[in-house]
Amino acid sequence: MPPPLPPLIRNAELTWDDSRLPRSTMFGDIYFSAQGPLEESRHVFLAGNDLPGRWQHNGEGIDRRFTVGEIGFGSGLNFLLTWQAWRATSSGYAGLHYLAFEQWPLRREDLRGLLGNWPELDDLARQLLAGYPEHSAGLHRLTLADDVTLDLYLDDALHGLEERHGHDGNTVHCWYLDGFSPDRNPRLWSQPLMSGIARHSGPGTTFSTYSVAGIVRRNLQAAGFTTRKLPGFANKREMLAGELDSANRTSADTDGPDSARLPWFRIPRSGSVIQRQVVVIGGGLAGCATAASLSRRGWEVTLIDRQSSLASGGSGNSQAALQCRLSVDGSPLARFHLLAFLFAARHYRQLQQTRGLAWHGTGVISLGRRQRRGRTNLDAAAGAGAEQQLVDCYDERVIKAMNAAQLSELAGVAVSEAGFFMPDGGWLNPARLCHVYCDDPNITLRLDSPVTSLQRQDDHWLVMSQGQTIATAPVVVLANAHEAATLEQSAFCPLLPVRGQVSLCKATAQSSRLACVVSGEKYLCPAEDGLHTVGASYQPGQEPLQIRDTDARTNLAALAAMLDPAAVQGLSVMDNRAALRCSSADRAPLIGALPDAAAMKKEFAKLARNARSQAEGRAHHHGGLFINVAHGSHGLATCPLAAEIIAGLICDESLPVTSAELDTLNPARFIIRDLKRQKTAG
Repeated sequence: MPPPLPPLIRNAELTWDDSRLPRSTMFGDIYFSAQGPLEESRHVFLAGNDLPGRWQHNGEGIDRRFTVGEIGFGSGLNFLLTWQAWRATSSGYAGLHYLAFEQWPLRREDLRGLLGNWPELDDLARQLLAGYPEHSAGLHRLTLADDVTLDLYLDDALHGLEERHGHDGNTVHCWYLDGFSPDRNPRLWSQPLMSGIARHSGPGTTFSTYSVAGIVRRNLQAAGFTTRKLPGFANKREMLAGELDSANRTSADTDGPDSARLPWFRIPRSGSVIQRQVVVIGGGLAGCATAASLSRRGWEVTLIDRQSSLASGGSGNSQAALQCRLSVDGSPLARFHLLAFLFAARHYRQLQQTRGLAWHGTGVISLGRRQRRGRTNLDAAAGAGAEQQLVDCYDERVIKAMNAAQLSELAGVAVSEAGFFMPDGGWLNPARLCHVYCDDPNITLRLDSPVTSLQRQDDHWLVMSQGQTIATAPVVVLANAHEAATLEQSAFCPLLPVRGQVSLCKATAQSSRLACVVSGEKYLCPAEDGLHTVGASYQPGQEPLQIRDTDARTNLAALAAMLDPAAVQGLSVMDNRAALRCSSADRAPLIGALPDAAAMKKEFAKLARNARSQAEGRAHHHGGLFINVAHGSHGLATCPLAAEIIAGLICDESLPVTSAELDTLNPARFIIRDLKRQKTAG
């Protein structure tokens, strides 16, 4: 059985000296030199890897990002100084991608106090602190500027490298080895870790470190790195630097980071695309978020939708709640939902500040009755004890158990029972969000354009409507919900339309006091323009979208079980809206490169004869074709991170999810499932 989700992170415990510089209580070691922390970092890591000189002489093409890997994020000082140098440099690269590993992250307040020592970094430090994750294991993405991305992996570094999705197109260009001293924390200098670093490196990848310990040199050399001693900083006589020498790599190191994965989940690199043009099909949250992620990377996007306006389907409700789909297992899907929720909360706060998005970070109350009935915020742990299991699995900064009185104080109205509070939750208008995404000169809208087929011609896709070509591009992303299954290339995807109806209720003097989203059998949002959104019904199948009075009555009646009757007395339904959401056969999104179902079935045909046969063969994909669908009721939480996954795959970047999480989302899972069940037709 998988371990609980997530492995809870312990924050670093610090002691502070008279100079306001920290020391790790656990490891008994300093974070940086008291003789000049900024100067030390610039000397050892930037100069040690010849930065920013290398940024100005990019021989790999402008579509590549420069990737820095750091072992031991600590105070974030190395990152901030690298970002500062990047901003001051006219670089030939498309952007800076910083990948850092930290098992014992500083608390936000400790980090704030520490970075306050360096006023020259105030601007960058504020941006880091605004999104800094201090809890929950896993890979946290921070998009800090259009050309600067920080991926911070909170957990053991070796585990993180083993989980990283890597191939020869997204290798790390240089490494900062900045763990505590080898005699204090030998795990961060071990042979397995150095070999892991080598597997995610390419020819010419460099490293630098303050340590010249013999064990460090030997382990780096055994992994294939050349090493040389350079003058150290201040009173430290020497430091170490070097680069990967592929001729000296061991067979274990040359297998590559993708070699241990099941073959049907291996995704080939996209390679260089001369024309950075993409067609995204679908004008809902998934499509608009994908278009925005690609535009941020400099792509020209044509966004196509069959309707006359954006967000005409399930994304068109006037209010939607951001909350985390909870689980008590340690599955990759559960980790994805947690990290996607945390990313979405950061993302919407950032859009509020930079683009004027009306994001309401009120938090979300999730009532216990909903958890016990399993509809469907909690997947596994229905029944007695479910609440305590959640408390044990999640950091209280994600969900905090509270009694009814405490929740009532937060809500501003009386709630019926105990439950949880998600402080990072909130609500927004998803249709407005779609328009914010698409208010971009790189995005061209083509509405009233139903897509009926796709054809590959040379290195381009022809996007067809009733036999007529309406767009062409080397890359296409399907984000058109259950309609993706009507296209030949994605017809194998088991996509399920789910009808849902929300009701708009006129606020009363009592209900207007509601201060945050309350989620139980239904959800209720605080009033906007005098109206509350209540919803939603859940009816699998592509049923008629006519408004049903029974659904409206059910929505309203559910509030009486969630809130004090006085809080909802007098609420009346003013309007209703019905739409289809898209789910999948296993209730997980489909995100990734679109496999060629016919070729995959032929390649792995022996699985139909013996489901336990040895995994052999290679995956087959439609070149330049990707899919991002089936977000169900949680699209507000999952679409922003899904868009980053798609953009990362298209651009051969380091991804914001681990290999296991990516495999869980890979549409190829259904092809293999059907083969093993001997369902080979189609």
